[in-house]
Order: sequence, then C-alpha cells, then structure tokens
Amino acid sequence: MKDLNWDDKGYLVDGKRISTLRFADDIIIIFTSTAEVEEMLNELNVAGMKIELDMNMSKTQFMVNGVTRDS
Repeated sequence: MKDLNWDDKGYLVDGKRISTLRFADDIIIIFTSTAEVEEMLNELNVAGMKIELDMNMSKTQFMVNGVTRDS
C-alpha cells in the first residue's frame, strides 16, 4: 500500500488526506466519487497481484452515502 500514490485521493480531515482504514485482513477505501474508487480499486488490485494477493470479489462490499460525487 505504501507504493500507491493516493496523496490526492479520499477526504481531507484536519489537514490530512484520509484514503484508507486498515484492519487485520480488511481495508476500507474512502473515496469522493465512483470514478475515484474505480481507479483506486484497480491500482490496489495491480499492487496486490505483484505480491500474489487476490481480492475476493464475493466478499467485497460497497457502501455509498449522499456526499459521494458521481463522476
């Protein structure tokens, strides 16, 4: 994850850009638009494949609130 260039993605909170929350085996991706999350998921998938990690799409869930822009 440290190799992903997500400095301009996510939400600005107290002057710091927040784009992920990470737990033991889960990642929450924070995004501002559907176009942004699509790009972030593709980048995460490519980075994971380099170290032989696969996304389990049957367990992947999306939650969107009214603040998210649809671009």
